Formats: sequence, C-alpha cells, structure tokens
Amino acid sequence: LVGWGTAIPPTIRLRHPFGKPSARAASEFGLANRGLMTPTMELTTALGLAGTTLAGYFAIMNPIANTPIFISLTEGADAATKRTVAVRSLLVAFGIIVAVSLAGNLLFKLFGISLATLRITGGIVVFVIGYHMLQGAGAHAHKPSDADVAGSKEAQLSVAVSPLAIPMLAGPGTIATA
Repeated sequence: LVGWGTAIPPTIRLRHPFGKPSARAASEFGLANRGLMTPTMELTTALGLAGTTLAGYFAIMNPIANTPIFISLTEGADAATKRTVAVRSLLVAFGIIVAVSLAGNLLFKLFGISLATLRITGGIVVFVIGYHMLQGAGAHAHKPSDADVAGSKEAQLSVAVSPLAIPMLAGPGTIATA
C-alpha cells in the first residue's frame, strides 16, 4: 500500500485466489489492473448494501410504533378483516416504495420537487398527524361510521390505504430514503 498515493479500505485489499481481479468491481472502485477485488467481494458488498437499506426502511417505517395505530383503526373488526387490511396496506406501501425507488428522481423533476422540500413538507404532515393523535379524538375521515361498517365491507378496508399505507408506512421519510 505504500507508494500508491491513496488509502484503500481493508475490505478491498483482498486478492483473487489466482491473482485475477474482478473486472466489474475493479472498474467500479477505480482499482483496475491492481488485482485488489474478488468476486466474493461483490457479493459481500451487495449483501451489506441490502442489509443497510432494509434496516433503514425498518427504522423509518417503524412498524412497532405503527402497531397501536393499526389496532385502533381496526378495532371491532374480525380477524379476517384485520388480516386483509394489514396485507392491503403493506402491498400499497411496497408498491409506493418500489415506484419511488425506480422512478423517484423522474417524478421529483417532473413536479419540480427537491428532496429538501419533501423533507420539510413531510415533517409538517407528520407533525399535524401527531398533533391530532395527541388530541385523543380519532379522525372521522379515516374511521368508518357504524352505518358504513354495516353496509359495506369496503368501508372497513378503506383504512388500509389511508392512513396506514400512506403516510404511516410509506410516508415522506420512507420516500426520501427510497
């Protein structure tokens, strides 16, 4: 490492057993012709990135803190309805995260939204939701009335999209992370 002029992290100093560098990894890290990358390093890097990404999503989505909200929104419903609401809200949140991950930059540029604007607006939305939760009164728009529950199963399932999927699971923080 002496004389190379740059400090290379210890995880990249490994050599292939036969002395051949992994061309793709070497070109990504600018280490071509140095013989410093291994094919297993690519897998290790990919797994580390996937683990870090999933841990970030778990921390931002915070399913443990969202559990009481789910329980309060589905109280009085049978087990099958609760399961349907949970699955529907997770699928909607997953779809939003995938869409933003794949086309988020394009959507932001199309609407002229910067990441800082999203973070500020998201903070305001989360503050308003938290403020209303502290007031103790449930939102009538998100909780179906007794007449709706009796008349329609779809009214019970409507809480799966809003507020559970959006903004609780796939809110501004999750979108900014994606």
